[in-house]
Amino acid sequence: VNDAAGLTTALSTASAGDVITLATGTYTGEFSITNSGTAADPIFIRSATGNRDDVTIVSTGTGSTPALWLDASYVTVENVTIDNMSGGTRVVRLGDNDANTKKSAHLVLRNCEINFSDTTQSYAVDAWVVVNESFSVYDCTINGPMAWPNVQTSSVEGIAISGEGHSVFQN
Repeated sequence: VNDAAGLTTALSTASAGDVITLATGTYTGEFSITNSGTAADPIFIRSATGNRDDVTIVSTGTGSTPALWLDASYVTVENVTIDNMSGGTRVVRLGDNDANTKKSAHLVLRNCEINFSDTTQSYAVDAWVVVNESFSVYDCTINGPMAWPNVQTSSVEGIAISGEGHSVFQN
């Protein structure tokens, strides 16, 4: 994939076992995937070079729509940078927003850099529906408007995940 239109198409047509490889560059827009992989054949979204500094997904939104929404199961995103520096309240959303429509499971963010700037109500990574399960966020760098140890102000959070069986480590 070489541009934002190509990424949108790849995400909307992805199927189990697909690897969406992103060429070096910046992909501007709001992107989502609703097609799922399987345990044997997950869907991968990754940098062609393996270096997260070479690929940046940038949100154009200022509301609650994230830069990248994984509304599926068995999807892994790795080796990319994801930015929502335009004032949006979410950078990456894992899973569905409504427990009544479907459950998402086995979503992975690995070796990603996630950047956000909102100081009132924002989440670098969020997954709030309790029926979601088995999400993994690891080896990621999260850059936000607050510095450690003063990171819990209002509703500004780096990673907010509810549900069962999640793994969050080495971030």
